[in-house]
Amino acid sequence: MSTRLTDSIQQLATQLRAATDDQDWARLEGLDRQVNELLQRTRPMPSTLNRALAELRQAHRYAMTRATRHAEALGERLQRMQDHSEGLRAYEQMEGQP
Repeated sequence: MSTRLTDSIQQLATQLRAATDDQDWARLEGLDRQVNELLQRTRPMPSTLNRALAELRQAHRYAMTRATRHAEALGERLQRMQDHSEGLRAYEQMEGQP
């Protein structure tokens, strides 16, 4: 069982990295749920899985860092769009007045 579980953990780590690199945030959300389910199912965690879990932890950290950066960049872009829109409305108001 430990070998099968190790393979499953390593496969999840690989899939997390691939979904992150592809910026497939919906897939990443599903994988995050799978990681959580696996960790809940496998309690207590056998020490023989420490290496695979370290790999999974690293892949998860990578995914969360990239997703956070993407969300921040998107937020900045939305803010610039809003700022531009407000400036455009002010200009239009000025142009509409005699």
